[in-house]
Amino acid sequence: MKRNENLIPLSHEHHHGLVFCHRLKKLNHTDQLTAVRYINDYYENHLRNHFTEEENTLAYLINDEKIKRRFLNDHNIISNIITNINITPTDVIEQGLALSQIINNHIRFEERILFPWLEENLSDKELFGIGNDLNVEVTEIEGHAFEPEFWEN
Repeated sequence: MKRNENLIPLSHEHHHGLVFCHRLKKLNHTDQLTAVRYINDYYENHLRNHFTEEENTLAYLINDEKIKRRFLNDHNIISNIITNINITPTDVIEQGLALSQIINNHIRFEERILFPWLEENLSDKELFGIGNDLNVEVTEIEGHAFEPEFWEN
């Protein structure tokens, strides 16, 4: 099934999230400080806003408690892992790998379960409201730039 146009901006952000996950798997190509900086930079400049945007535009529309609980719990777990990385950066490589897997699983959950549920259960007006609340053109969604590009090694 083709993704509803009002959810496409979130799907594009998810693509960039999957790129982030792929890069996390290469944290062993850099030093601990750079790895922590990279994770924090992505979180502060992309992921935190993405979570807030999703929670503000989607959470109140989800009346399936199991889906809603998973959606919100995943956001909290991911944020907590990033907090833990900052508290205990010595094992950032291992935590980065775990973070990669959890974010990957979360994106797959949203794309394969949450979004189809929204498309099936929300009215056209509600879906349009999501798009209106997001108020972003897909062309405005940029990838994450970071130096050094340790994942290229």
